[in-house]
Amino acid sequence: MPARHRRSDGYSEGTRRPRFPAHRVLDFLSAGDVPMVTRIDRLARSIGDLQDIVRAVKAKGASLKATEQLIDTSTAAGKAFLDMLGVFA
Repeated sequence: MPARHRRSDGYSEGTRRPRFPAHRVLDFLSAGDVPMVTRIDRLARSIGDLQDIVRAVKAKGASLKATEQLIDTSTAAGKAFLDMLGVFA
């Protein structure tokens, strides 16, 4: 899949280092873009942070997708699954 910009947190699982700052990716987003993460927990450490990121992505006209989870904020089912994950966070 071609991508205009690729970003990685650069850390292996289990590290205590901070996540890659989402605002750096958000700065590049435009309408129709789909930032992808492997899992939502790789994007945010708290449900509050995740909600802020999802709102910012939506405000840019983009949608968010997780490759290892059923999350795609461009679909009703994907949004519902994201909300369900938030209940258990």
